[in-house]
Amino acid sequence: MGGPQSRYEVMPANYCLRAVPLQAGHHKILMEYAPMGYRIGWWISIVAATGWLVALGWLLARKRNSVRKA
Repeated sequence: MGGPQSRYEVMPANYCLRAVPLQAGHHKILMEYAPMGYRIGWWISIVAATGWLVALGWLLARKRNSVRKA
């Protein structure tokens, strides 16, 4: 048994899964799938949700003001 593993290789394991061959011992591995399209879509969704919440707040405030005037 050698020293600590210094290189990790991500390999295809199944149709949609990945495998990482490991030596014996403790390992901490973080695999993150975040292509540019995903990150751009995430920010577009945040901006759109914020826009919808602002529009909803504006409509509710407008409705409340029209009820008070009547």
